Amino acid sequence: MNCGDTVSDNGGLGEIAKTAVFLRGENGAKPTAPAACEDVGVVVEIVGTDWVYWDNSSIGVNGNAQAVQGTVTIDWSPIPVAKADLPTQIDYDGPGGPATFVDRPWCLSYSKSTIFDTVSNKTKITFTATLPLYSGPGANTNGTVTIADDTAPWCLVSSSQPLDGSGNVNRTEVFFGAGDPLTRTIR
Repeated sequence: MNCGDTVSDNGGLGEIAKTAVFLRGENGAKPTAPAACEDVGVVVEIVGTDWVYWDNSSIGVNGNAQAVQGTVTIDWSPIPVAKADLPTQIDYDGPGGPATFVDRPWCLSYSKSTIFDTVSNKTKITFTATLPLYSGPGANTNGTVTIADDTAPWCLVSSSQPLDGSGNVNRTEVFFGAGDPLTRTIR
């Protein structure tokens, strides 16, 4: 997956989500400029009634570090209106790690810019965000290329919950993440 590309999965009947889409933006540029954008491996999977899973590499196909930034948009399966106030939860180190699911935090700030680059003849997507503090398992640590230590690698930037007319809520959420080399699961 290169900068500007998407990877997605479609859920089947009875699964936890209808769709999950990972959109990769340009490499982050803070505190130092990263290598030019290279393809990285990305997996996005809706896992039955349990969770949505994604995993992105932080090393490009040519072996260069990549300051991967992106969004994951999840269109959840409908839920009864009585459950609409239950928060989405995220596991910051994925299946098998020491972290447990925690309520997903909101980003402290977020913006997305889309610019057409006439030199590369390609649309470039950049993000600016402030991630919330988080120091548990899976936190950004050890001076990742894009962001400060002790921050949540993923946070919520958008959530909508319209009623569908049959007593269910159709929740769609967008999460932003940066500098994340670990597996993530969300429910």
